[in-house]
Amino acid sequence: MGAQTLHRRLARRGGAGFTVVEILIAVAVTAVGFAAIFSMQIGTMQGNIAAREMASAVNL
Repeated sequence: MGAQTLHRRLARRGGAGFTVVEILIAVAVTAVGFAAIFSMQIGTMQGNIAAREMASAVNL
């Protein structure tokens, strides 16, 4: 298989794979999602601490 034949084959495939822009957008969306999950996790932990303190105060 010559170089020209290989080049033609690859050119015909055209849309195979992802572009750098698509990958960057996917990474950005994933990062925003992880940031939201992390924020919710922190809020949940703070709520649990407050509930534990309230339960301790009630049990006194």
